Amino acid sequence: NEGTGNTTADASSFNRTGALSGNTQWGVFRGNEILKNLEQLPERPNVGFVRGTYGLSVQDVVVRDSIMNLKQTITQYQLINGQPVAVDTTYQYAAVDQDVYNENGVIVSTVPVAFDSSFAISNLNYYSKSPQKYEIMSFVTPYGIGLDLGATGKRWEFDVTDFAPVLKGNKRISIERGGENQEELDIKFVFTEGTPPRNVLSIQQIWPVIQANYTDMNANKYYEPRSITLNPNLATSKIRSTVSGHGQEGEFTSRTHFLNLNGGTNEFTFNLTKECSLNPVYPQGGTWVYDRMGWCPGMATDLREFPTTQYLQAGATTTFDYGVQAAAGDSRYIASHQLVQYGAANYTLDAAIAEVKKPTNKIEQGRRNPVCMNPVVRITNTGSAALTALKITYGLAGEPQTDYQWTGNLAFMASQDVTLNVPDLGTTAGNFLVSLSNPNGGADQNPDNNTVSSPYNPPLLVPYNIVIELKSNSSPTQNSFVVKNAAGTTIKSRSGLALNTTYRDTLNLANGCYEFILTDTGNDGLSWWANTAQGSGYVRFKNAATGAIIKNFNADFGGEVYQQFSPGSNVATEAAAETADLLQVFPNPVSEKLTIDIALETATNANLEIVDITGRTIYTAVFHNIQNKTLDLDVSSYPKGMYLAVLKGNSAVKTVKFVVQ
Repeated sequence: NEGTGNTTADASSFNRTGALSGNTQWGVFRGNEILKNLEQLPERPNVGFVRGTYGLSVQDVVVRDSIMNLKQTITQYQLINGQPVAVDTTYQYAAVDQDVYNENGVIVSTVPVAFDSSFAISNLNYYSKSPQKYEIMSFVTPYGIGLDLGATGKRWEFDVTDFAPVLKGNKRISIERGGENQEELDIKFVFTEGTPPRNVLSIQQIWPVIQANYTDMNANKYYEPRSITLNPNLATSKIRSTVSGHGQEGEFTSRTHFLNLNGGTNEFTFNLTKECSLNPVYPQGGTWVYDRMGWCPGMATDLREFPTTQYLQAGATTTFDYGVQAAAGDSRYIASHQLVQYGAANYTLDAAIAEVKKPTNKIEQGRRNPVCMNPVVRITNTGSAALTALKITYGLAGEPQTDYQWTGNLAFMASQDVTLNVPDLGTTAGNFLVSLSNPNGGADQNPDNNTVSSPYNPPLLVPYNIVIELKSNSSPTQNSFVVKNAAGTTIKSRSGLALNTTYRDTLNLANGCYEFILTDTGNDGLSWWANTAQGSGYVRFKNAATGAIIKNFNADFGGEVYQQFSPGSNVATEAAAETADLLQVFPNPVSEKLTIDIALETATNANLEIVDITGRTIYTAVFHNIQNKTLDLDVSSYPKGMYLAVLKGNSAVKTVKFVVQ
C-alpha cells in the first residue's frame, strides 16, 4: 500500500467481486485469473488510494469472438533399409466445415471451408527390428510321470561349429518355451582346437523363431519372403532347418513344408513325421509313443540340412521363402531356419570320424547299445577331393587291431555309416579304438580328426542255456521276435502269437555274441496306459536250468526291445543286477484296472501291499511259493493321487510308484 495519511486497506477485506468494506470500491484480479497477455514485470507498482463514496453499475455486453485454428502436422515417411524414416514435414489447415458456437456452447451456424489440395494416405508395410536371437538347438523335455533319468541324468551332444561367428565375446544364453521349468538342465560348451574343414563366414537367422498358425504363415504375416545379400567370398552354403508342429492337427498330422529360393519351383519340400516309439528315453509318462511332427518328448527336434551351394551366387541377393503347402484346423509351427555361408575347403585330402554309433554310451544311440559285435562308425569326407578309398583300423585297446579297406564315392562333407566285421568284442569292458588313414591312397592333411576312442561296455551276460519267456497280450498279431548270431543267421524266431498266451523258447548257445529283437507294430509295447484294450504281456530271459530270471524287460517299450547278449560261465553278477526289476505296474497313471506283474528270481513267499501317500496300507495280498505272478487290481474307487506298490519277499523289497487319476 502506498499513500499518505490514513489511506490504508487490509487485503483480507477484499472479496471476489472487488468490493471493499466501507464505501471504497476496488477491482482485484489474480494473475492466473487473467485469460491472456499476462506478463510478469520486475518493477514494483506505484499504487495510489482514493477515499470516497461511489456507486457501482455492471452492464453485460455480449460479443462474438473467433480463435485461429491450429495447423495440422503432416509427416511423410519412406522405407529406408526396411525401416520407416521421416523425410518431409508440412503444416496445413484441415479442410473441414467450421462450426460457430454461442456463449452457451450451442452451434448457431456453420462456415463451409473448401479444400485447395489433398494428400493421399497409404500404408507402409514394414517389420519391427530387435536384436537377433540364434536358436542353437531345439529340444523337448521328456514327459515326467513315472520317469527316472537316473542319478546323473542323460547327456546329449550337439555340434555347434556353425555358430562359431556368434559364439564369441559376451553373449546372453537362455532356455525358453517352458523346458527350463521341467527337468534340471545343464549346458557345457567344449572347444576343440584346430582348423575346420571350411571356415564359417557367417550364420544368419533368416526369420525370428516364433510360433505361427499356417494361415498366417501362408499369408506372409510370418515367415514372409526375405532377401539376403550373400558374402562375396561364399564358396559353399546350406540352410539349417528345425520345424516342430503344434496344435491338434499341427502336432499329429503330416503336412508338406517347403523352402523356396528366388521364386519359381520350390527347391526343397519335406514333411516332419518323427518316429517316437523308439525314443531312447523310455518309458515315459503321457503319450510318449505317438509319432509327432518334428519332435518327440525327451529328444531334440529333427535338424534338416539343405545344401544350397548350387542355387546361391557369391555377392548376389537371394530371396528366401518358407511355408506349408496345405493344412487345416489348429496347425501351428515353430520354425528355425538359418543360412550358413562357408569359405573354400581348407583341405584337399581329409577324412574324419564323425561318430561311433556302436559301441557307445551316448543316449542318442541308447536303443541299440550296448553291443558285442559288428561296430558301426560314421565317416565324413572333409576334403575338397571326392573320397573314394580309405583304410579303417579298429579294435579294443590293448588287443590286436584289424584293418578294413573302404571304397566308395563321398563328395565334400558327405557322410556314410560303415559296419565293421567283429563277431565278438568279448565280455571285458574297455575302449574301442578306430582310426582312419590313406584317403585315396595319399596322406591325410588333417590327422586331428582321424582317431576316436569310444567306451565299450559288454552287454548282458547269460548262461549257455536260457529260456525266452513271452506272454502275449490281447493284440498278439502286433508282436514277433527274432534271435540272430553275429553272422546274421536266425537261430530262433516266433510270430503268429495267440491271445494272452505264454511262450517259452529254449536256446542252447555256443560262444559268441547274439542279438534279440522283439517288435511291436502297434508301437505301444506289451502294455501301455493309453491302450488298456490291448491288455498286458511281458518278456524276460530266464536261466533254463534254475528258472531264475536273468533279465525282465519293461513291457512299456514302445516299438522295440533290442538286446545283445553273450553266454558265459560268470553269470551270477550280471543276473543279480538284472533281478532288481521284480515288480511292474501298468498302466501308469491308471484310472480303473491296475495290472501288477511280479517276477522273482526264485520261488518264494511274498507279500504285496498298496500304500497311499500318508503311509496307510489299503490293500494286502499274501502269496506262497510264487515266482511269476500277474494280477489285476480295481483302483477305480481309490482317491486320486500317488500310491506305492510294495513287494516284500524273503530276500528283497521292491517298491514302485503309480498314480491314480
